[in-house]
Amino acid sequence: KVGEEEAYIVAFTPVKGTPFKEYISTKTYRTLRRDGVNVSSTSQIQLPYTIYYSDYREVDGIWLPFRSVTETQTMGSTVTVYTSIKHNVPIDEKNFEPRVLKWDN
Repeated sequence: KVGEEEAYIVAFTPVKGTPFKEYISTKTYRTLRRDGVNVSSTSQIQLPYTIYYSDYREVDGIWLPFRSVTETQTMGSTVTVYTSIKHNVPIDEKNFEPRVLKWDN
């Protein structure tokens, strides 16, 4: 269960990267939770994480979570909330050009 909702647990073992598990609702088939580990870039330390997904809304026929809570030992809980999601929106190429950063010291 994730909260009060029954869930299937699906284990993923990628060729590259670390294994993770997703908890899929038995009613809606939406992902409710993900458990995995992040490997440090400077050592082999593996730090566990859990992500909870909620507030699913339909966008262009695709159900997407507008809220996620990521829990880690080092950062505690981080909440991400999307106010809107759009697909296939043109992106100005200027966003990818090099820029000079200004520092205020």
